[in-house]
Amino acid sequence: MSKGLEKRKLASDVLDYLEDESGTETKENEVKLIPVDKLVPFHNHPFKLYEGQRLDDMVESIKEHGVMIPILARMYKGKLEILSGHNRLNASIKAGLSEVPVIEKIGLSEKEAYTYVIETNLIQRGFSELLPSEQAAALEIEYDKVISQGKRNDIIREIEKLSGIESTSGQSDQKLDKRDAISSEYGMSGSKMARMLRINHLVQPFKDMVDANAINKGAYFHISFMPEEQQLWVFHAVNDYGYKISEEIAKLFRDSEETLTEQVVRDTIDDLVNGKKTEKKFQSVKLQTAVYQRYFREVEPKEAVSIIEKALEMYFATK
Repeated sequence: MSKGLEKRKLASDVLDYLEDESGTETKENEVKLIPVDKLVPFHNHPFKLYEGQRLDDMVESIKEHGVMIPILARMYKGKLEILSGHNRLNASIKAGLSEVPVIEKIGLSEKEAYTYVIETNLIQRGFSELLPSEQAAALEIEYDKVISQGKRNDIIREIEKLSGIESTSGQSDQKLDKRDAISSEYGMSGSKMARMLRINHLVQPFKDMVDANAINKGAYFHISFMPEEQQLWVFHAVNDYGYKISEEIAKLFRDSEETLTEQVVRDTIDDLVNGKKTEKKFQSVKLQTAVYQRYFREVEPKEAVSIIEKALEMYFATK
């Protein structure tokens, strides 16, 4: 079968799916032509758009055949937000289309909407084709306890039908441990999975570095536990100095979270670039448990640090 006939058959299958048993379209699954400027990307969309030859091929296909698979969207904060079809919309705009076919999904929870976004990309591209940050976003869905597995399977089956793919997500009876199920599905160890899930906790600049293989796994793992503000301090420092941060230094920053400042981060990176030692900045003193319990049992850690700093200032002021 030629590509043209395959696409026409796919379009026919999609329309058949959208019709109910009586042959009439349901209100929710009705296909409507929507102006391209009325659609917006999913907020915090974790996937990068196609580029290069892949985008060019999609543009040419749309010029020749139109948009064969409707875009899925939902109303969010007064705008039609895309759930599935970010690349189709981008290619349609480049192909000169002013309208695209859209199906509006109604009554989705935030978690259900995000499942559409993730599962669509998994079905269309496959897990192995995704960038590390995209894989991490997909893995996070697997650990989501808000959406039941049955509901997730319903969503996957709908996407598969719209994409003309034979369903692989039957109502199975698998009651595997969640980690075992994911390991089986994606073929990775539990430790690798845990490390990849930490990517979701990185600020976007560090996610981009992970995708570009510009930071080692140990370094980003430790940075992912730091507050976003401190992550940005580290990113701007290493970026400004052109320094590739090591796992050891990332761990030092993480362990110093309570007392870390932007200036300490920059001074540390500056010292490393210029071959100076940095250990003194990170030397730590541990209080005995009895002392901590005596003075700080009901005090928050940051407040405890502040009290110690003031006490030390008073002590050294008398020296």
